Amino acid sequence: MNNFTASNCTVLLLRNAKSYNDILPSMLREIGITKIYDVLDVEMAMNELEEKQFDFIIYDNYRAVTSDVEVITFLRNNETSVNQTTPIIVLSEEGSRNKVIKAASLGCDAFLIKPFSIIGLKTRFDQILQGNRQSYNAWLKAKSEQTEEVDEADIVEL
Repeated sequence: MNNFTASNCTVLLLRNAKSYNDILPSMLREIGITKIYDVLDVEMAMNELEEKQFDFIIYDNYRAVTSDVEVITFLRNNETSVNQTTPIIVLSEEGSRNKVIKAASLGCDAFLIKPFSIIGLKTRFDQILQGNRQSYNAWLKAKSEQTEEVDEADIVEL
């Protein structure tokens, strides 16, 4: 990943028809990502994931029928996909501590709670591109193992 920049990344954007309309693709273009494959359901995503290699997968779960757990599990366990280890960014309206930790434990690389800024989105891409993917997951795991209550804002901020 260290050889990539946002401008040469290919992103699979998995969302449903009710999500963000054109705001998210516009945000991605604004940070320099122009190769965006926009799919509206898991079945469409499965076809794309088996045919093309992506640098990032963004899952926008706005009022989705399929849960984060099901999508992340599918992406990480689909042995026919060349994208089994592709970084996953989840976008969600709800960011409880348990939800974020569960997503991370399944293989999510970043979790953004809506509404989020373009700066927040770019920061997550940059952190993954700079090789901070493992440190983020280790940090999340350490947070989940703490016995004391952790402020939910701590979970999503790096």
